[in-house]
Amino acid sequence: MGSSASMREAIINLLILITQHSAPPLHLILDDLHWGDTPTWELLGALARHASSTPILVIGLYRAEDLPEERARLVRTLQRNNLTTSFTLQPFTHEQSTALAEGLHPDISTDPIFLHRLYQETEGNPFFIIETVRSLTESGRSAKILPGGLTPTSISLQRVIEARLDRLSAPSREVLGIAAAIGRAFTLSLLEEISQTSAQEIIPFIESWMQRGLVTEESQGYNFRHDKIRQVVYSGLSRARREYIHRRIAEVLETAVPPADAVTLAHHYSRSDQLLRALPYLTQAGELALRLRAYHDARQFGLQAVGLLGYLPGARQREERIDLNLQLAQAYSFSGDLNRASEILNETERLASGLKDEARLGKIFRHSAQLFWLRGLPDTAGDYARRTLRAAEELNDTPLLQASLRMLGRVSIALSAFDDAIAYFLRSVNIQEETISDKALRANGSTDLPVMLGYLGVAYARVGAWERALVSAQRGLELAEASQTWETIAFARMQLAFVHVDYHNWQACLGVLQGTSDLFEQESLTPATFMLLALRGTALAHNDQLAEGIETIRKALAWADETDYRVFNFLPRLFLAECLLMANELESAQTEIRRVLKESRAAGNRMTVGYAQRVLAEILTRTSSPNWVEIENHLIESMQILRQVRARPELARTYLALRKLYDRAGQIAWAVDCHFRATSIFEELGMSEELRLAQGQAAGDRRGAVVIPNLPLRGPNAGVES
Repeated sequence: MGSSASMREAIINLLILITQHSAPPLHLILDDLHWGDTPTWELLGALARHASSTPILVIGLYRAEDLPEERARLVRTLQRNNLTTSFTLQPFTHEQSTALAEGLHPDISTDPIFLHRLYQETEGNPFFIIETVRSLTESGRSAKILPGGLTPTSISLQRVIEARLDRLSAPSREVLGIAAAIGRAFTLSLLEEISQTSAQEIIPFIESWMQRGLVTEESQGYNFRHDKIRQVVYSGLSRARREYIHRRIAEVLETAVPPADAVTLAHHYSRSDQLLRALPYLTQAGELALRLRAYHDARQFGLQAVGLLGYLPGARQREERIDLNLQLAQAYSFSGDLNRASEILNETERLASGLKDEARLGKIFRHSAQLFWLRGLPDTAGDYARRTLRAAEELNDTPLLQASLRMLGRVSIALSAFDDAIAYFLRSVNIQEETISDKALRANGSTDLPVMLGYLGVAYARVGAWERALVSAQRGLELAEASQTWETIAFARMQLAFVHVDYHNWQACLGVLQGTSDLFEQESLTPATFMLLALRGTALAHNDQLAEGIETIRKALAWADETDYRVFNFLPRLFLAECLLMANELESAQTEIRRVLKESRAAGNRMTVGYAQRVLAEILTRTSSPNWVEIENHLIESMQILRQVRARPELARTYLALRKLYDRAGQIAWAVDCHFRATSIFEELGMSEELRLAQGQAAGDRRGAVVIPNLPLRGPNAGVES
């Protein structure tokens, strides 16, 4: 643009002339006005004065945070004279961000995880989206190979942010560096204490940061407008200054009332010039992560802490290593790396034995029990759990006692010893309720009581104590929801859903699972969401959504096969076999149920073996040439097993299957006997719907249904001791 007034007038006259020969109004767009020179802004002011008499619409675009003060004064003048209307553009939505990214890089559309991260990191800022995608494209890197983050801040984006920072005074930039080390959010009082600068000096700094669009004002303090701004500020600090600032932050937060949480203190001390002071906080942070079932976080905290052990003397180093190894073993176990967990535990047992440390050996037994449980070896897990129980009682260690009781209860369910399971869980629940108030239980998300109550509910359901089962599992869910810990909530919902599945209340099961669909959209399932998905599938199938139910169960099983997950992994396969039977896919159903029988026998889960025998008999009944003797053998074995383990609801259902077989064979006495046994159990357990269905099909009503007379069947009392 020319700098003279005559040139400005000539341009205005040209624009006016154009308006006289075109459809009004004329649109004049001036982009990037924050970079505009003085003649451009003088032209803008002159055009504004002609706006009321000339059909010209001037659209000016600028970043307010990059607008020099003299330009900002002109904008305010135009606004006061009602010559302008201002609009602040909002950040893009997730959908808009995706559309922009796909337009810049079409291959991105195939990676929804990357698109989600892109939106999270750029927070919908179009300029940041463009620069991030452009940086990836120019570097030739794929979004798929960047699991930890997208990309370092691009050069052009960094220069834009640095240009804003260059306008700050040295003291202002120094205090801003402290804010960047604190984190995304900070307060005036914290800045004042850490920087040892008065509030009167800091307030003008904050005002200039806000004016330049570096920070925003929040209800509890201040926040960097975008984390990439904070990253650029932080990267501008020297290593020595960063370490000193982090130490000052940690010391201030450590002595605050109340002090900061362990995660925050571990973060700052581990980045300071006094690394060892991070060690106890990293340990505490790892323990908290384990209680909250944030296993990947626990691994990271544990590995950071192990990296600091070299600074400790020998004896203390070995003790600390044992404690950290126990944390790491649990974290690796529950995040799927069982082999690494096993290696860590073997090393840890050698260390503890060398130190003759009985307390730590008790903890090692506890974690070994967990590991064998996850490997699908409940017998071995039970052996270690009993060793843990003995150590806990000798040491009078209540937390260790609780852990041993929980494991023994779970092992008892897995081995179909439901009365033992109820006894273990009741003892565990009673100990917690005696030592922790109900109010504290609701406020403390780290307690295992919700999960224990859920397991107790499942054990009650297996023997048909429905009222106790529902009360226990529902209370567990109530406490879990009060804790607001998603993993605990997922477990509690899973356990209540199991109670409804055992009762065959499919609609209630779906009701419990409502609101859990978001859990299935995560990058990977967890043990809890795996079973929730399987339960949802079987409930859908029994609620007239058979195809969707089968597909849902198969999705869960695909995860279990991929991760080699073995804890009750045969139950979803049992559900799938039943659903395939409902769909009349007999060959596939038989393949699945025979695999269930093999795996549940190997795991020692007698109830599942008995249940699966009945399902196999029902599948064989549907084949073109049923072997009725084989079918009876499967049903009698099912009856005997379920009677032994006192799984009375499933036992009653097996009696009904036997009654149908004997009806067909014309063995009325045997049929009536099985009918009476089934209905007696249904009536005693309050299973009114199944009782109604059974009574509506009494044996004597179907004498004309004899289709396989003269079969050499054994009868329901075959092989049963008197």
